[in-house]
Amino acid sequence: MFVDDNLAALASAGGATVAAAMITDAWPAARNGIIRLFSLHGLHRPAVVRAQLDGGAALVELAGQPDMARKGLASLWELELALLLKEDPAAEAELRQFVAEIGAALADERRRRCAG
Repeated sequence: MFVDDNLAALASAGGATVAAAMITDAWPAARNGIIRLFSLHGLHRPAVVRAQLDGGAALVELAGQPDMARKGLASLWELELALLLKEDPAAEAELRQFVAEIGAALADERRRRCAG
């Protein structure tokens, strides 16, 4: 990978979080968080990141097997986030916060779905 093991694990968690959030109630916040992260720290233009995110969400929505689509997209975003962390290690704190906040929102959504 492009970064040390700790940052690689963070990139993996971030990619999984982005993909898991697609087509959920947490998606708007996740989408905006990734666009913001790349706007502040990445070399990508926000429009490019936005298009990638929207295209991925459309794939999940249209897929006969959304979990399979999410798995592939998680790998893509893991790579994107590893490259981001390599380009700007200062993005680490914000990515950790993103994973924690969106992960918590997804867990809350799962709890509500199970309870309701």
